[in-house]
Amino acid sequence: MTVGRLIIVLAIRRRARFGPLVVAIFRGAGVWRSDDNGENWALALLANGKFDEMLANDPEMAAYVGDGPVPDAPFKGQIDALWSLCLVGGTLFAGAKPAALFARHDRGDTWARVQGLSDHPSGDSWQPGGAGLTLHPIVADRADPAKMWVGISAAGVFATEDAGKTWDEIAWHLPTVLCVEVMD
Repeated sequence: MTVGRLIIVLAIRRRARFGPLVVAIFRGAGVWRSDDNGENWALALLANGKFDEMLANDPEMAAYVGDGPVPDAPFKGQIDALWSLCLVGGTLFAGAKPAALFARHDRGDTWARVQGLSDHPSGDSWQPGGAGLTLHPIVADRADPAKMWVGISAAGVFATEDAGKTWDEIAWHLPTVLCVEVMD
């Protein structure tokens, strides 16, 4: 990894079916992957972010951080930031702002939008909350990877039982929860 690159969140460190895997959200719109516990890194950039725009417009800043803008990414203009990552079986999911879910099914840099959620009938009514229209948590059933739940700020909680092909809105207009305690 180049010195000066901005890592926003270290998101997952666990053993996947592919071997050791460490991933981190980068610049808000990309994912770094290491297959050797952090010795070497590969970047899968989903979208060019505000940081890239800033580096393109401010050469002094680019020199200061030791980096420059990157080439156009496949989802340029569609993602402001990545907010969450979840490894489900052999698939890595990324939650984005504005609310969308992306999946990577292979060891490469190939990402695809999970259209089942993007095309949900309630999608036209989703409105931004305090942090914008953001897909925050991604939760999977370890016993059945086809079952997942996602939370979208100001839109609700959605569930799938077919690995994301179809989604049901299971909760909406929930009150703000400041603290959650799980009890046995």
